[in-house]
Amino acid sequence: MKTRTIALGIALLLGTNLIAHAQTDSRVYAPNELILGMTYGDWSAAWWQFYLQIPNVKNSHPFAATDSACNNGNQPAGPVSFLAAVGSQTSPPPQIVRICNVPQGSPILFPIVNNEVSNLETKGGDADLRTGAALPFKLLTPPTMNVSLDGVSIGSLSQFRFESPVFPFTAPSPLPNFFFYTRTVSNNSSSPVSVSDGYWIAIKPLPVGQHTLSFSASIPGIININMLYYLTVQ
Repeated sequence: MKTRTIALGIALLLGTNLIAHAQTDSRVYAPNELILGMTYGDWSAAWWQFYLQIPNVKNSHPFAATDSACNNGNQPAGPVSFLAAVGSQTSPPPQIVRICNVPQGSPILFPIVNNEVSNLETKGGDADLRTGAALPFKLLTPPTMNVSLDGVSIGSLSQFRFESPVFPFTAPSPLPNFFFYTRTVSNNSSSPVSVSDGYWIAIKPLPVGQHTLSFSASIPGIININMLYYLTVQ
């Protein structure tokens, strides 16, 4: 009986430590923590609003460019820095390397893997948008995901799935420059709205200097991602 009691005590202690570690990684905002007064879901909508308005000309969009430039659009001097990823059907995907500057004191938001569906891409109401956005994440096999900051992994990534509110966005003009134009079914470019679903990480402001951020994800048959960012905080 004593042996069982000790074993149970060790198991409970280890379980408590694992839960505490999952909830207190000091480098990132916790899933239920506000990021400068907004939720992860709210910021995911802001992230998409920024990237959806960028025209895709000759695969120069941040979702497509493969050279080592930052390729994150002309981001305004906002309070949160956004990073993007390039999706691939190739498995394993090629690693995309980007070199970016980040303002001192700025949180960094990026999706490990995500999806959005707008009323340009599907016909129906808000519920249809939510269903479409969530579809890749309702498979029997969850995404395989990894995130590492300065060589140290960030764990418990399954806790960081968030759905956005329905949000309006500005589509590029002409509409064929819309990144997802090949899957549009509607020309409702005068009042487009969208919903996002997926896994997101918001890193708390980093110290001034050089940092490395890598993240990868795979949903077999749908998308593969492999990103490496060299970040200079200044």
